[in-house]
Amino acid sequence: MKFSTSKFLGSVLIFLSAGHLLTACIFETKETKPVDITIDSVEPIQAGDTLFLKGSIKGEGKVRAQVLLLKDGDNVWGSSLKLIPTDTAKSHLIIESENSVDFEASGYKIVTFADINQYTCSGVYTLKIEAGISAEGGVTGQNTSDLNFDVEGIDCDSTGIISDLDLKVDTLAAQGSNDAGSAFDLDAFTDNRLESAKEKSSSQDLYFAASEGAQQQTYFYVPSAIADSGLPPYKWAVKNSTKFAKVSADFSKVKSTLQIKKLFQNASLVSQKELVAKGDVFVVKSEKGTLGLIKIVSKSNSGAQSVIAIQGLLPKM
Repeated sequence: MKFSTSKFLGSVLIFLSAGHLLTACIFETKETKPVDITIDSVEPIQAGDTLFLKGSIKGEGKVRAQVLLLKDGDNVWGSSLKLIPTDTAKSHLIIESENSVDFEASGYKIVTFADINQYTCSGVYTLKIEAGISAEGGVTGQNTSDLNFDVEGIDCDSTGIISDLDLKVDTLAAQGSNDAGSAFDLDAFTDNRLESAKEKSSSQDLYFAASEGAQQQTYFYVPSAIADSGLPPYKWAVKNSTKFAKVSADFSKVKSTLQIKKLFQNASLVSQKELVAKGDVFVVKSEKGTLGLIKIVSKSNSGAQSVIAIQGLLPKM
C-alpha cells in the first residue's frame, strides 16, 4: 500500500500481537491555509486628520482578528488614536466575520487628534493585525500584518506637547478712550492709534470699538465691514477682510500652532463683528496668513471708554 504525504498529514499507529499481521491506521487531518491579510500603504497624515483604511482579511472559514494600535511598542489605543467603528473603551479591537473582512467597505478608519484636551504626537505608529480562522479548541491558520504610518504636526516629549507658540500681551481701547489704540495688528501683536493705524492700514486686522445707542456694547470689527463714517477705518486706504471667530477653548491648554489651525477650521467665522467680553477667546487669521489666538483677560469701563487687556498666542519666529 502506498500513501501520499502531499495529501495527508497524520500518524501511523502500529500494533503487533501474536498471530496477527502488522496493521496500519491512517488519520487524515487537513492543513488549514493561513489567512491572507492585505492592507494598503498610506501617505503621512497630519495630527487631527483621518486615515481611511483599504485592504482585507480573507480566509476559509470564520475569520477572527485582533487589531492593536501601537507607538514604540506601547499601546496607544484611545489615548492618542481611535479606530472607528469600535468600542473606544477597549484597548484593542476583535473582528469576527465569515470568510473575509473588507476594511474600506466596513468603514474602518484611524482618527488622530489635535484638540485642546486630546492630541496625537508626531511619530511613527503601527496598526497591528493578528488574524486566523476560528476552530474548535482555538484559532488556526494564523497570520500577522503591520501597517506603519507617520503622523506629523505636534511635537512632544515625555511630559507632553513641546510648545511652538509665543505668549504676547497688549491693551486695546475703544474709540472714546485715549488709554491705547483701537486698531490691532495681529502679526506684530500691537495696538495702533488713529494716525499710525491710518498710515499702516494694510496691516490692521481688527478694530475694537463700541456701538452707538444706549447699550454701547463693545465689538471686534472686521475693517472691511465698517460702513459707519464715525469709525476711523471707514477712511483707511486699505481695509482688510480679516477672518476670525469666537471659540470655546481653554487658552491655557493651547500649545501648538496645529491646535490653533484646527480651532480655526472648525469655527464659524465672523464676517462683520463679534461681541467682546472678559474671558472670551478668539481665533484670528491675519491678512498675511498668520493664525493666532486672543484671550480677553480683563475689561474696564464701558461703552466707548472701554479698555481691554489681551493675551495672545502666535507661532514662534
